[in-house]
Amino acid sequence: MVGGFQKMLRFLFFLFLGIFVGIFTGLIPGLHVNLVALTLVYYSAYLKNLFSVTELGVFIISVAVTHTFLDNIPGIYLGANEDNILNVLPGHRMLMDGRGYDAVRYTLIGSFFSLFLCLVFVPLFIFILPYFYDWLKNWIGYLVLGVMVFLIVRSKSVVRVIFIFLMSGLLGYIVLELMNFDDGIFPMLSGLFGFSGMIGSLMNKVFVPEQIIDSDFEIDNVSEIVCATILGFFAAFLPGIGSSQVAIIGQQFLNDLDDRGFLVLIGGINTVNLIFSLVTLYVLNKARNGAVLAIQQLGGFNLEIMVLLLICGFIAGCVSLIVGILISRVFSKFISKIDYQKLVLCVLGFVTCMVYYFTGFLGLFILFVAMCIGIVCGYLEIGKHYCMGCLILPVIIFFL
Repeated sequence: MVGGFQKMLRFLFFLFLGIFVGIFTGLIPGLHVNLVALTLVYYSAYLKNLFSVTELGVFIISVAVTHTFLDNIPGIYLGANEDNILNVLPGHRMLMDGRGYDAVRYTLIGSFFSLFLCLVFVPLFIFILPYFYDWLKNWIGYLVLGVMVFLIVRSKSVVRVIFIFLMSGLLGYIVLELMNFDDGIFPMLSGLFGFSGMIGSLMNKVFVPEQIIDSDFEIDNVSEIVCATILGFFAAFLPGIGSSQVAIIGQQFLNDLDDRGFLVLIGGINTVNLIFSLVTLYVLNKARNGAVLAIQQLGGFNLEIMVLLLICGFIAGCVSLIVGILISRVFSKFISKIDYQKLVLCVLGFVTCMVYYFTGFLGLFILFVAMCIGIVCGYLEIGKHYCMGCLILPVIIFFL
């Protein structure tokens, strides 16, 4: 009895430690949960002498779930760009309308209810996935290619989109395949997305208006939550395809999707993608993201551990919902009162130091090249999701 109680306390410790670390990674632009997961794997031989594989798995899944809840906060509050306000993400538009707090709440609502719904359907997912995979496994490369062709063709500037997709894809292929530099994912994604967006904010001297906190808040996004759960399944199944890509596909099936609905959709897909990736590891023994890959490499993954991790993931989601709302309130109260440019500079400096610490001068060079591609993407008024070519093009080349 005493031993079981102590074991439960240890699990709770790793659960809440993971939530704490996930808050940190979620709020720092460019600091991805994959960095934490891969660092843990790097030291796993030493850590497994101190902690059980299950305890380390609880830590990883709680970090990852918390990250998916909170990583939209810096994207919404630190990525605004007045000169391109009609083309930026819905969260940025709401921020510049004084409704950044509402924007974050919609992503959190999407994450939480989609998490709950996908957990309900996990048994069905376990049953159908083997048949689904056997049917499509020889066509994965063509499916990924088809998704990208669809996204490119539907864009208003096909030539510009192809240029950005190929530039980012070439960078990804060089870093991940020719150089075989797996640690390069951190500086590459930081440069393409976080860095380039914040540089754009600095260049355009963005001034964030005072935010409205005590506004009416309605939740009537059932269709978006259901769609997020379905699309999260495909995002977990198709390598290289992320939340943004399947969210844009989801727009085709949801009539009159406004900014609020899109934020619910993107928040939900992000979290569901992670949960279904964990189930995919159990059923197919294939890892689709860094956090799940770390759990796979720790070894000993089975049905009992998966159920425990899913329960811990749900608890982490409940805590993250509350923490996200509280943090967003604080951001909303002070974002218009602080020096926005200095805040962005501090974040840029911190991420640069992190890149140098983990990847050295080579990582800094990759960060610079990726940042330039991201800035060009913004200048061409192309959606940043096309920069995911850095991962998608190598996947297409691998499978085809």
